[in-house]
Amino acid sequence: MTEEQAEHVIDGPLSIAFHGRDVTAWRWIMNGHEVTVEISETAMQIPDEQLSERVAAARRSQGRSEIERMLDWDVPLDRVELNTDSE
Repeated sequence: MTEEQAEHVIDGPLSIAFHGRDVTAWRWIMNGHEVTVEISETAMQIPDEQLSERVAAARRSQGRSEIERMLDWDVPLDRVELNTDSE
């Protein structure tokens, strides 16, 4: 992440729980916009080698890699959902 990009990530990650959802999730705030990154529990349990690099990176970084991917977007997503099939 460049210094310019780092200025946009204001806060995070904050671990959050969703009752009734089988995910691990983190909340980030960038440019005043709240973004939740969710990874399925199945994807959290299997080795990196069995996941796409995107999912493995998001898991290792508690979602930061997904936030970095959206820093230049005019309108970032509110929620990113990743699982074993995500590319």
